[in-house]
Amino acid sequence: MEVPKAFLDSYLEFESYPCNLVNSTTYSGALQCYKNRLDSIASRLCTKEEANDVYEDTKVHVAFRDFEFEPTKGQGKHQSSLRRTHLLTSLEVTHKRNVTSDSTLKIWLGDESAVDPLAASRTGEAVTKKDLKCRFIFLHGGHSRKPLKITRSMLVRILTYHQVMACYLDFLSVFGMSGDPRELGFSAFREQIFLRDSPRALQAFSLGRSGRQYQMSYNLKGVACISGKETPEDLRQWSIRQAAMHHQFDVVCGTTLWIIAKGDLELKARIQTLTGDAGRPEDKAFESPEASFRSSLAAHLVYCQWALEEWRWYIQWLEDQIEKGMTIAVKPELAIIFYRKTFSKSTSMRTGPGKHA
Repeated sequence: MEVPKAFLDSYLEFESYPCNLVNSTTYSGALQCYKNRLDSIASRLCTKEEANDVYEDTKVHVAFRDFEFEPTKGQGKHQSSLRRTHLLTSLEVTHKRNVTSDSTLKIWLGDESAVDPLAASRTGEAVTKKDLKCRFIFLHGGHSRKPLKITRSMLVRILTYHQVMACYLDFLSVFGMSGDPRELGFSAFREQIFLRDSPRALQAFSLGRSGRQYQMSYNLKGVACISGKETPEDLRQWSIRQAAMHHQFDVVCGTTLWIIAKGDLELKARIQTLTGDAGRPEDKAFESPEASFRSSLAAHLVYCQWALEEWRWYIQWLEDQIEKGMTIAVKPELAIIFYRKTFSKSTSMRTGPGKHA
């Protein structure tokens, strides 16, 4: 496949991401800082190459969910708009793959190249597949305080192949091995837009890339009660959970990319529901750039709904605890009664019914 030399050179140098990006709005000094930061956090952010396949918790697992559109033979202008819409929305082909190694990732991306160690030369084509209409990539680690189940090499290969802007690394840095939740106060939105005069280096029509695109990265925080239903309200524990999204949309070709990083695969399940057989046709339609854009808005909405769901109940719980604390502060004589009840509940939960501490 014929692709721009600048893109091919960039992909072959994927280990130097993000310094190898073809056309970045970030100046070179900042790109080098991003690379240095990635090098410094890679050991806690990503699964180590030698750890893959040793233990279940350290196995690489990157979930892909790809969509392509295949028009039928004879589909033309003379069909009614209703009939044409029905055909278009019913001919989306879904490809699913759980990638577990860098070699599998290369095959999935269409990289058929190999390095001959004796001749120190590369054989085979590195880029052979056209971008599909829509691609979801899910990164996870079990929970946000474990390394993501992807090696550093695989991560930068994906980010380079799709020319993901460097600042997405800021959003990924909240994940990884840590004893406590990291950077709960960090929230941001970043964008990169090439809509009118797209750089020539980004134009690869053989890949389905016009160069006229926008990218955006943002993070959302959801909250969940991690205590059982039988836990008294005073003793409940809540967890704030982070998700980092990256999105790209080509306004000419209509191709869409999503990279979603979260501790678990909850958002993957919701996207499967959105794009599955039970989903609305208009939320998974890719027959035109306009339809693809509308479908991308539905995915944004899924993420926002996830983030909003439990905040009301968490805030209500906080208000109840604060109100109880203020009551005790105003009326100290109630403190003994309050803490006696709390201690009694805590003891009964530890020992169980009919047992004594």
